[in-house]
Amino acid sequence: MLYHKHFFKITTLTIFLFSLTGMLCNKCFAQEHPEAEAAFHPHSSFGLVLSHAKVFKGRDAEGNKKALSLPSWGIDYNYSFHSKWSIGLHTDVIIEKFEVEKNLESGSNEETIERSYPIAPALMGI
Repeated sequence: MLYHKHFFKITTLTIFLFSLTGMLCNKCFAQEHPEAEAAFHPHSSFGLVLSHAKVFKGRDAEGNKKALSLPSWGIDYNYSFHSKWSIGLHTDVIIEKFEVEKNLESGSNEETIERSYPIAPALMGI
């Protein structure tokens, strides 16, 4: 019986929060006149990101295979050249040294290499 009460409370709270979020996030257009769309001006934007990068072929201190979650910083630059289109350069830098399994063509030898502060740039179409 206690489980049912707890389930009812959680379900009610979840429905309430989703409903409240939906009401606050929607724009109301009742009895409004559409305004002329503002002229678009090309612009740039920068972003600074603090995140974690997942390394699936990582090694721990004893040399065992382990998926690693490493802290990283990101610097993002976007250029909007159209109201719906942008291009950007998003660069991630892992701020820690770590060891990974080296991919060898023969596949027989397992060798590890140390990575120190790798940088991963990516060109984006938005």
